[in-house]
Amino acid sequence: MQKMYAYRTFKRGNTHVKISEHYESEMYLHNNNIAVLSANNRRLYIRNAGWFSVTTKERLNGILGRTPYYIRQKDFKWDIVRKSTNEIVLHDWNGEWFTIEGNEIYN
Repeated sequence: MQKMYAYRTFKRGNTHVKISEHYESEMYLHNNNIAVLSANNRRLYIRNAGWFSVTTKERLNGILGRTPYYIRQKDFKWDIVRKSTNEIVLHDWNGEWFTIEGNEIYN
């Protein structure tokens, strides 16, 4: 996930990172866009592209490593949780785009 934050292309197995023409770092899993890091507004956007799989959750949690959030699964539902307090920020997340503001992304 370091490559994504460094705005560098990367490919390993079923995961790759590419840099868009708008200087956004985009992560793909099985050719599905699951994350975008914008250099312009320092926002991170994540989604699961409709796949509630262990691998998708693992990749997203890797990306979320530099943020105050993580994804947990409970009773077959995904929640976005604040690490410091374990507060559920988004219960039963549907996997659609979730935005993390730039001031919440650690260097």
